[in-house]
Amino acid sequence: MGEKKSDGQIRSEIQAMSNEVSSLLSSNNASRAIGVAIRDPPFETKDSSLKDEAYDVVSRVLEAISEAQIKDIVTGLELEDCDVLMKYVYREMDNQRNCSAMLKWHAFLVDRAGIGSVVRAMTDRKTV
Repeated sequence: MGEKKSDGQIRSEIQAMSNEVSSLLSSNNASRAIGVAIRDPPFETKDSSLKDEAYDVVSRVLEAISEAQIKDIVTGLELEDCDVLMKYVYREMDNQRNCSAMLKWHAFLVDRAGIGSVVRAMTDRKTV
């Protein structure tokens, strides 16, 4: 395991991720954008503003993806990525945003990663 990142490093990484995601979304590459957005969640920090910044990037990607694309995107994710995305889906629903779309994401994630993904997302102490 590597050295723990500072909050400053995490903030820089989130900004770089946000820029990359914006570029990918502008070129209609939503599947790559979701992969970039969930690749390195800020689990290491206790700073809620950093977690909020990362969440905002993921939320922006989720909102940009049409319902017709969800299944193909989820099918292409690794199982660990499904677990991370499930955490973001629950956070989005907790904030009462896009609940009907999030339920579709949830269903496809369960189909792909199984019910264990739900359990891991709800019980893991590492939050997004």
